[in-house]
Amino acid sequence: MVAKTNYLEIKNLGINLGDFILSNISFSLKKGEMLILLGHSGSGKSTIIRLISGLLKPDEGEININEKNIINVKTYKRNFGLVFQDFALFPHLTVSENIAFGLKIKKMSKNEIQKKISYFLEMVGLKGYQDRKIEMLSGGEKQRVALARTLAPEPDLILFDEPLSALDENMRLNLRKEIKRIQKKLHFTGIFVTHDRKEAFELGDKIALISNGKMLQFGEPKSLYLNPKTPEVAEFIGINNNFSGQIIHYEKNLKIAEMNKIKIEFESNIDFELDEKIRIYIKSELCFFSNEKSEKNCFETKITKITDYGQNIEVITYLGKNVLKIPMLRPNMTLDELFEMKYLTIPIQSINVFRR
Repeated sequence: MVAKTNYLEIKNLGINLGDFILSNISFSLKKGEMLILLGHSGSGKSTIIRLISGLLKPDEGEININEKNIINVKTYKRNFGLVFQDFALFPHLTVSENIAFGLKIKKMSKNEIQKKISYFLEMVGLKGYQDRKIEMLSGGEKQRVALARTLAPEPDLILFDEPLSALDENMRLNLRKEIKRIQKKLHFTGIFVTHDRKEAFELGDKIALISNGKMLQFGEPKSLYLNPKTPEVAEFIGINNNFSGQIIHYEKNLKIAEMNKIKIEFESNIDFELDEKIRIYIKSELCFFSNEKSEKNCFETKITKITDYGQNIEVITYLGKNVLKIPMLRPNMTLDELFEMKYLTIPIQSINVFRR
C-alpha cells in the first residue's frame, strides 16, 4: 500500500548550468507512488533526475528522503536505481550477467543471485532469456533487461530517464503497460521522465509539468486535466479547442461568457470583471451529441465531418462560427445516425477560462 507520509520531498531545487537555469522546483512523493516529470525536450526534466540521483549537485534547495537532506550523500550511497533511454547494458555480458552485476556489488550469495535473476526475468516477461547475448535482443527486450537489472537490487527509488523514447510505438505501448503492472505489483517508488502526455497519464500517480526550467503545475493526473492553472498547461495536456471571448455576466452563482455570439456558462475561482477579455478552453472529449436539448450549455450544431479511426472517431462540428474537433469513442450508433444529431452539450466541467 502507498504510505500516508511523504517519502521524497524536493524543496526549491535549483541549478545554474550557464546556458540553462533550473529554479524553484518543489514537489513531494509518497512511498509506492510513481511521479511523472512531463515536458518538452530541453525543459529540465533530465536535469531534475540528475540532481536527485546525485550526478549533479544543486546550487540551492533540498532533496529530502524520509525528512533527511541527502544533498551531500554520494550517488552510490543513495540506493537509487536508474533506467536510461540507451539501456546502458554491458554488451559483452549475457542477460543474467547484466542483472547479476548490481547484486554482486551488494555481495549476495550465488544462490540468492540466481533466485533474483529468475524472479525478475519472469517479472519482465523474459523467462528463459538468461543466457542470451545482449546483441541478440530487440530494443524492447533490452529495455526489459535494463528494468530487471534495476529492480533486482530492490532500490529505494527508481529514476527513469525517457526509457521508452527510442522504441517504436507498439513497443512503447506494450512496455509502459508492463511497467505499470510491475510498479503496482512491487509497489516501488519511481520518477519517470517523458515528453509523451499519454504515457504520463497512464503511468503517473502524480505529474509535475516542467517548462523552461520551471514547474508549471504539480498534482494528480485528474487534477491537472480538470483544473489546469494556466493556458500553457491546458494546451500541453491536450485541450486544443480554445476560443476568444468576453465576460457578459459574472456573479457568485452565475458566470456567463460570450464567444462569437455563443453564450456559455462556466465555473471559475478567478475574479473576472464584466466585459473582460478571456480565453475559453473546452475539453471536447467530455462533450456529447444528442437529439434532445439538455438544460445547460446545449447548442444547436451541425456535424460536418467524421474521421473513422476504428475504435475511436473524430467529429468536426460548428458551434456558431466556432469549429470544434471532438475525439470520442465510437458510439452505440452508426456514423450516419451520429451525423443527424441536432444538439451539442458542453458540460461545465469541460470548460476552463483564463484571462487574456
